[in-house]
Amino acid sequence: MRGYFAGGGGDSTSGSFGEGITFPRKLPRDFNPGHVRYLGKNPMTSRCPGPGRAKRGWMCFYEQSNVNATWCCVYDQNHNDPQIAAYGTRIYWTITGPGSLADGQWVVRAP
Repeated sequence: MRGYFAGGGGDSTSGSFGEGITFPRKLPRDFNPGHVRYLGKNPMTSRCPGPGRAKRGWMCFYEQSNVNATWCCVYDQNHNDPQIAAYGTRIYWTITGPGSLADGQWVVRAP
């Protein structure tokens, strides 16, 4: 499964902003919820080899744009970090200046 994320903090100069992601299908029971990576400006690892791709059993976030925001967390429904839930996840950034925003692509691949 894959999709896009985007969020922003408007004119605020402090605090945080977030984005919720709902998967179109439930992840299989054997998916490890801790297998998640947010790559920011470092777009490749062995588990997350590039936009549109993820190793089996992993979720990858590929950031495309970022203005005045620092990635913080990927939470499941119980606020475990970094974890995803069977039906989706929440991601958050810390605002570092006005006009903050972050966007990109996510990919999750079943085991």
